[in-house]
Amino acid sequence: MSEIKAVIFDIDNTLTKKNSWWMIAEAMGMTIAEDLEIYELSKREKVSPREVDKQLLTLWQRKGLATKSNFEKTFREMELRDGVLDLIK
Repeated sequence: MSEIKAVIFDIDNTLTKKNSWWMIAEAMGMTIAEDLEIYELSKREKVSPREVDKQLLTLWQRKGLATKSNFEKTFREMELRDGVLDLIK
């Protein structure tokens, strides 16, 4: 019998009760409107993926919130759906 190497789950609204991306964006000091603006530019291919990353990083860093401890706090605060911990075990 082979050993399972990985199990992959969708996160948002599958394991978590809220959209994790928006929770991260808000924790980094971004507004949903700013996030959606960058998303729409990338979707319409008005900016490259590298430029999207650069814009996100700039917005995340502007308020000094893009720290390891803030990311960890944000992930700890994400509310999981009932039964998720049992499923993962």
